[in-house]
Amino acid sequence: MPEQTGALFISGVPGAGKTTVARLVASRLPRSALIHGDDIHNLVVSGRKHPDEEPGNEAEHQLMLRDRNIAALADNIAEAGFLPVIDDVVVWWPRFDRLLVGVKTRPLFMAILAPDLAVVQERDRTRPEKTVFHIWSHLDGMMRREMGGIGCWIDSSERTPAETASEVMARVWTEGLVAG
Repeated sequence: MPEQTGALFISGVPGAGKTTVARLVASRLPRSALIHGDDIHNLVVSGRKHPDEEPGNEAEHQLMLRDRNIAALADNIAEAGFLPVIDDVVVWWPRFDRLLVGVKTRPLFMAILAPDLAVVQERDRTRPEKTVFHIWSHLDGMMRREMGGIGCWIDSSERTPAETASEVMARVWTEGLVAG
């Protein structure tokens, strides 16, 4: 595989396998760094709000802060000669657009993991440390409506994480370009 440059987003709904697959993909690249969107969000300790929490304007303010920090970190990592692999839930157009503008590094690629919703529910059920399907399952429909045709879509329903990572590596560089 020729050396890749730019930045790579790996997205999907919670339970799609993003975190596991992103780590596997990053480990297969010759020079990469992994950015977990949740880790960036959790830098806010006191007063942290998630997108579903009130007050909504504070939750949105913190999501925008998350996006600015992801973009700045991705650009810093790329400038240092590493390919940033960004693991985050980017499932609606306004957020995707904000990240496209924020991340200056090019080319920018995106893989969207899109397993069947029943598979996501089962995966979530078997994660004792973090079950969130009941909160975020509605994001699957939003992702399919708003992100259709963007990036490289991979149905990971029947694939192991290693197989999904191989599929990402095989396809994203030719099918997943979102900004050149």
